[in-house]
Amino acid sequence: MGKIIGIYGVQRGLGTTTIGQSLAKVIGESNSKVLYLELDYLNATFAHKTSISNPERNMELFMEKAILEGRFDIQKYILKKNEVGEGKRFSWLPSNMELLTFSNDFAEESFPRFKTNVETLVEKFSNDFISKLKALDYDYVILQLPNQIENVFGLPMLSKCDSVVSILTGNPIVLSRYKNITNVFEKANLQHKEWVHVFNLCSNKIDEEDYKMLVDFEVTACIPYDPERAEIEFSLQLGSETIDEYMKNIARKLGCFIRNEQNGFRLFKSK
Repeated sequence: MGKIIGIYGVQRGLGTTTIGQSLAKVIGESNSKVLYLELDYLNATFAHKTSISNPERNMELFMEKAILEGRFDIQKYILKKNEVGEGKRFSWLPSNMELLTFSNDFAEESFPRFKTNVETLVEKFSNDFISKLKALDYDYVILQLPNQIENVFGLPMLSKCDSVVSILTGNPIVLSRYKNITNVFEKANLQHKEWVHVFNLCSNKIDEEDYKMLVDFEVTACIPYDPERAEIEFSLQLGSETIDEYMKNIARKLGCFIRNEQNGFRLFKSK
């Protein structure tokens, strides 16, 4: 039974998809088998960021069957490394990382909706979906979640994840929104889950401890803004050398075994 990990950010523009996709890649590069699921249909970017798309194995086809017909034959729609394509362009994709993402032809308005008895159907759907995921042969399942908690993949999915990686920045508006939404999390008893809080897009001119003082909970990582990410993104690849190093620490926090490597990695100021 694999560990279900939700990737959540309170709003767009926090680098949430970059973190989720890079974390899945790093876990896949270890000896762990990982499935990356793109559930944020309001911000479906994976196909465009990687040029990985399949007309028969994709999230929209699976959701059409799952939501409209109650059929959860998820294995039919999962994309494996040997089905992605050949050549150097896709060589970065680990063989242990498999995908269920939206195709590059997906349009948000085509996503299927529950028509009646929405609350009851969403609860049943969430239970059936998570049960199916846990029965799959993966060590980790990464859920890329929407920032809207009222979404079918918002609070209903967050409440069923084993762990949640929460992405923040030092922006006071982001912190204020997150503080407000934690009241909803507490009412749903989500505070008892394993939360891994991460500050992203940090300035390397600000000490890491200064970021951590902005909140009253443990912060696992403060990831600096990486100017090299733009070049790698242009090459249609995930993460970067800098981001991947931080993902290794987050993966270890989540229980994934990743070998320590010697390096001179230090990007924040020392007091």
